[in-house]
Amino acid sequence: MTPTVRRLGRRLLTYAQDTARLNGTEAGTCVYVGPRVPGNLNLGDNLLYWAHQHALPDIPLRQVHTVPALAGARALRRRQLRGTVLGGGTLIGSPSFRRGLESSLRLLDGLPVVNIGTGVDDPVMPSTGVPGDNRELRAWVPLLRRMPKVWVRGPLSQHLLREVGVDAEISGDPVLLFALDADLRHRPAVGRIGINLGITGNQWQRDPAELVRAVVSYGRGLRERGVEVLLISVWDRDDELTASVADELGCPAVLAAQMRTAGAMRRVMRDIDILVAQKLHAVVGAACVATPSIALEYRPKCRDFQESVGAGRWTIRTSEATGGALAAMTHQLYDERESAMKTLAEQVTDRRAAIGLAAIEAYETLDG
Repeated sequence: MTPTVRRLGRRLLTYAQDTARLNGTEAGTCVYVGPRVPGNLNLGDNLLYWAHQHALPDIPLRQVHTVPALAGARALRRRQLRGTVLGGGTLIGSPSFRRGLESSLRLLDGLPVVNIGTGVDDPVMPSTGVPGDNRELRAWVPLLRRMPKVWVRGPLSQHLLREVGVDAEISGDPVLLFALDADLRHRPAVGRIGINLGITGNQWQRDPAELVRAVVSYGRGLRERGVEVLLISVWDRDDELTASVADELGCPAVLAAQMRTAGAMRRVMRDIDILVAQKLHAVVGAACVATPSIALEYRPKCRDFQESVGAGRWTIRTSEATGGALAAMTHQLYDERESAMKTLAEQVTDRRAAIGLAAIEAYETLDG
């Protein structure tokens, strides 16, 4: 069987699954356009989906991973779905999510489309396509103008949409809905630093292996000074790298299967003083408990989030991350840890309230 035939077979199977999923929905369901869940050990994607379910009570969400099969169209109309929810994550500016949204809007013509906090893919370093080409982002403009209001993750996302003529309000990353007041209080330092690394491209022309070596050098320096180090994975695809670095440093690791829930995430992030993280939702998870992070900005979305919670200065591009630079930033953040935690707690509280407002407006639009 050729690779082309296998891809076609997988696509047809997914079409069939999508049609069955839509046919099995209950009245009042909304189509959710976003990253693939469930059955995906990507903590960020799962938490985003659960955050939308939490934010829109009494409105079941049904995810469609592909353009739904035409056979599902009549069933959709018969069941009178409420509309479409554009989920969280860096979706705006992505061609695959645009096609999913276009498909849902065609099938649910005349029904509302809402969001509560979506990131915008920066054409400077897009997830797909040619750097510097904003044609894909412009293709989103007519879709976004069908929404009563567009809510985005942070100031960079807002600026990108303004450049193409779309007004947007900053709400924040929906995962911040899982922040609890009890966890946003000051905690004394315990001498433990968390490190998160991932397998990914688009690292400002930085060789991923070089970044790993730089972080390993940084980790060794911490261990030599008696600081405990904990490796943390938020995606099962990063587990092997996480375990390998943990073995090299002689320290423990938390793998993706141990971080399946918001509660598990909060417990891990509460037990460290500072997080040095590459993956965005490791940083968001730490923010949920006011644990300051140094974000390894492999794509602009990392800075977008950090600036949304007043932590932009604690961000370093992967192209500039050396063992020495990370050590210096960590030392400075430890010196300012109390004020950094206070600022983070205040900002997360404000963002959580804004996301709540976005959710109320989305709910009222869908409830029509």
